[in-house]
Amino acid sequence: MINNEKTIDDFELLDHNGKPWRLSEELASGPLALLSYRGKWCPFCIKSWHGLRKAEAKFVEAGVRIVGITNEAPQVLKVWRDRHNLPFTFLSDPEMIMENTLGIATTKSGHPMAPFLQPSFIVIPRVDRVAEFYWASQPGLLNIYGAAGRPSTKEMLKHVQQVVGSSG
Repeated sequence: MINNEKTIDDFELLDHNGKPWRLSEELASGPLALLSYRGKWCPFCIKSWHGLRKAEAKFVEAGVRIVGITNEAPQVLKVWRDRHNLPFTFLSDPEMIMENTLGIATTKSGHPMAPFLQPSFIVIPRVDRVAEFYWASQPGLLNIYGAAGRPSTKEMLKHVQQVVGSSG
């Protein structure tokens, strides 16, 4: 588990509808929690998203919007989002620019889905884009089960409440 701060450079990616999404513009509307995930093929990621969907109202009450990010194409994200009835915005980063900047991408040789990014939960409470990393898988710890060390929805919510509440 990682728990530290890092400034994130502004970036623009396409959302699941193929529309531009810029970090600085979105932060002007309030805090964000970025959840990077491996892709539509990862059952552990799907389970996490279903938990977040059930708890969405609690995250909204805590004052944060959840945004997903992966390297899959916008049209793939839209179909996947609709199939799982997820209300969140999903971002496409096929060049893995943000993931490489944050150090959460892996090119783990031999993995059939590589390159992909490591699951991580990053809370960005302020416009200055200082992000609080709560959790990220480490490439050296990547395992076939893919779920080691993942926080529960309850743990993610608690972290959001602590970070957003203290950033006022």
